[in-house]
Amino acid sequence: MEGPVISMASSEDQKMLDLLRQIGPQMDYSGSTRSIDPKLLLEYNQAAESAYRRCNVPPKCGLSDLPVEIWLGIVREATSSKVADIQRQFDANNQQLLILTQVNKSLATPILHTPWLWSNIVVNDHIEDLEAKLSIFLHLSGESSLSLAYDHSAASVRVTAPLLAPHLHRVNALFITLFSLFSQNSDQFLSTTSFSSVRHLETSIHYFHQIPQLDALAPHQPALSSILPNRTDTIGYIKLLMEDGQLTEVDLPLVSHEKLQVLERIDSVRALKLESDPRSDTFHSQYSPDGQHVEDSDVQHTPLHWTILYCKHMRWDIVHNLLNRSATTLTDLEVDINVDLVSSLLPQLNTMINLKRLNVTIVMKPNQVYISPKFDLASKNATLPLKRFIFRVRTSDDTYMTGATFSPSPVSDAYAGLVETFCKNAPLLETVEVPCFANNFTLSDQLTCLTSLYLQMGVFPVLDDQTYCLAPLHLRRLFFFGGSSVFNQFRSRSVHHLTYKDPDGDDYAREPLNIFRINTSQEAWPELMHLEVSMNHHQLRFKPTSSLRKLSVSRIAVVSACYQMALEPDLFPSLQIITMSGYVEWDILCIMLERRLVARSHGIQPLHMIQLGYTPPDLRYFICSILRGHLVERRSNYDLSFQHVFETLKKKNVTGCLHCHVQLRWCSDPATDLDTPIFVSSYPTSVDKVLATWDQRYIVVSDAISRARFSFHSMKKEFVVLTAEDIESESQTEW
Repeated sequence: MEGPVISMASSEDQKMLDLLRQIGPQMDYSGSTRSIDPKLLLEYNQAAESAYRRCNVPPKCGLSDLPVEIWLGIVREATSSKVADIQRQFDANNQQLLILTQVNKSLATPILHTPWLWSNIVVNDHIEDLEAKLSIFLHLSGESSLSLAYDHSAASVRVTAPLLAPHLHRVNALFITLFSLFSQNSDQFLSTTSFSSVRHLETSIHYFHQIPQLDALAPHQPALSSILPNRTDTIGYIKLLMEDGQLTEVDLPLVSHEKLQVLERIDSVRALKLESDPRSDTFHSQYSPDGQHVEDSDVQHTPLHWTILYCKHMRWDIVHNLLNRSATTLTDLEVDINVDLVSSLLPQLNTMINLKRLNVTIVMKPNQVYISPKFDLASKNATLPLKRFIFRVRTSDDTYMTGATFSPSPVSDAYAGLVETFCKNAPLLETVEVPCFANNFTLSDQLTCLTSLYLQMGVFPVLDDQTYCLAPLHLRRLFFFGGSSVFNQFRSRSVHHLTYKDPDGDDYAREPLNIFRINTSQEAWPELMHLEVSMNHHQLRFKPTSSLRKLSVSRIAVVSACYQMALEPDLFPSLQIITMSGYVEWDILCIMLERRLVARSHGIQPLHMIQLGYTPPDLRYFICSILRGHLVERRSNYDLSFQHVFETLKKKNVTGCLHCHVQLRWCSDPATDLDTPIFVSSYPTSVDKVLATWDQRYIVVSDAISRARFSFHSMKKEFVVLTAEDIESESQTEW
């Protein structure tokens, strides 16, 4: 029975493709389907729907058949995303939780009756229907322990304080942030609540806003108040982490000898991030020329048990002392060091037997033109247990430098030699991030365990015609920053995920006529599956590749990527996912999707998912229909074009900012005050002319589009994920 079913499915799929071949010559890609024979179109859409349903047969065992324990495990996994901002994390997870209660009525019951799922409480001014959501979560959490994250400066804290007050005794994890520099709001909780159950505390607060009540949260940590800055200290942020009443992590942007000595005496501290004021003489101005620490009353000799240490703008003799005392326990070290003192750091690394991550920033004077290239570890046979190595160079005025800044020169040779010294003595390295000097392109070949390589290349001309093949067999992730002309000299037979990003502020990249041809050929990258390109080039050109499954483009390059895929539907024949973070030319996008759909009759694989910014409802429906294999009506190319947007803005009594007009959305703001571009010709009627004259139209609007990207409304936007079945949307920050 199985054989005939497969045969029938094949014949039905073949019938759909035959119908699509007949439709192809009738398509005019104008937005209307009137050029297609109605009977043929109906028959094709029915065949496409049938093919889609055959390929997406619901499993015999559905969600309702899962044991409750497995279902709750899935829910926990789905609501446990990790982001840097704990408030965003809680909010995103809570939104997912509410959505999951709508998936299946029978499965909603165990979710609603599992208190620990509802125990993450977040309060800030950006959450819609905050009071209603809080009431739901507090009720459903029962008597379980709570995690509370709130913004100390938010107005919503005062509004919701009465609602939260009866439940504060249940809070065992507390996350306090203060983002507003000038907020005068008093804390609604700490001033009246002891938080007797808190075992985990994280704070990120501004120096100017002292919260002396923090001492009450650490009854077993009497030294806490002694490390907090005074109101007279330089403005900055501090971060504290306490576990079970014990201080474990400290991040102080400004330290003094006294506060450092207090921290040294707190046995529970395991992670320390210290940054002194570069204008202060206390830690920064005088360091010993030979790298040896100075014997004085401030120097301590007792061992430290720190595992993480970050030091910035710190005097070297002090850092040297801290490294000596914590050498055997450090796993993560980030340090900046004057270029003349590097030779004193290298021997110390030999004693760090557990060091896994090293981030070194070499500091040189702005006009420094030469350094000694004599960099060697103390022992030629020494090996470092490093897994991750990051190397940067910056001047004393905090300007970071890439390989191009000083290449080629004796300085370049010296720094390249230093990078090589680190890497040769760390054979277990898995991730390396370094400036790409002209003479160390093949450095990674010596690292057999390397999986991720980040190269900061700068912007410099092609140095020679040599091709550099990155040899590590396990190299899967490759990231380039800058240096578009050098990028195409690289090859790899193992890389799966390739990222290219150009510098944000380069004027050359904003020139509309400047074309960047990126070599994505199968010959150069035979295993490439995910390509990310973030750049300001208006005209980007790819080479065809059959292995690519996912394409991510961002910033202004979005429009030219769409344009080339519209011109060449077979450019990426195996592509399944497209993500776009930037303004989309809706006319070109729709033409591209229609032409790619028609190209399925010639072996092009269907797209499965598209992620965009704000997308009008009618275009969401159109895109989902295309992904399902259907051909449907849409707005005309002109109505979707940038040319139509700007010609509309010329009219009187038009409201809406340029940012919203470009996204085809309405807003009540006054019309954008700008020099409206003038188009010398009308919008073409045929799709061939639309594509043939694309660059002429885009040059007219490119400057205005660039300015719209930085408008107020673009600071927060919506991402939508479009598939054949559903649409998911969530708020995100500026791209």
